[in-house]
Amino acid sequence: MSAYAESSVTADTAAFIRVRGIVQGVGFRPHAWRLAHRHGLRGWVANDGEGVSIHACGAEAAIEDFVRALANEAPPLARIDAIDRVATDPIGTDSEFRIVASGAGASRTGVAADTASCAACVAEVFDPISRRYRYPFTNCTHCGPRLSIIEAIPYDRSATTMRAFALPAVQRRIPRPARPALSRPADRLPRLRAPRLARTR
Repeated sequence: MSAYAESSVTADTAAFIRVRGIVQGVGFRPHAWRLAHRHGLRGWVANDGEGVSIHACGAEAAIEDFVRALANEAPPLARIDAIDRVATDPIGTDSEFRIVASGAGASRTGVAADTASCAACVAEVFDPISRRYRYPFTNCTHCGPRLSIIEAIPYDRSATTMRAFALPAVQRRIPRPARPALSRPADRLPRLRAPRLARTR
């Protein structure tokens, strides 16, 4: 049992946390999910019209470390303008932390700009053993289209032009955390070559 879990047995507290800024479509919900599991918290995270909302329940020290890590370890495309926290009531006996459906409300949050392919995605495209080998539309939570495909806030797949493309069943069931940054040196990545154009007379 972790130190957080031991302290939460006798000192269970809860907080409602509001994160404002560019925090939708950048992998922030999986980011919060991973940190919550690291710190032994239960509760939920969701997108809404104002950014990202979180209900975290657990030891006070764990919640403080969780809030600090939200900012210090934010995803590459995220821009945090503010993190507000207020005390609230603990949630039932649910022992898990979940990514839940987005909430409604007036739109008061931003959307990240489209971003060039990251090093990890480029490496996958040129890796012969990758299932994305030579797939030209490879992207992840750290890169790819954002502003050009969004149609409504909160930012969910169903509110983008990507909704026309069905996800495999396994991806619909599992909250997939964003992949870590590529450890391979950038100068070792294969170079893209421009296609040869046919000559015209």
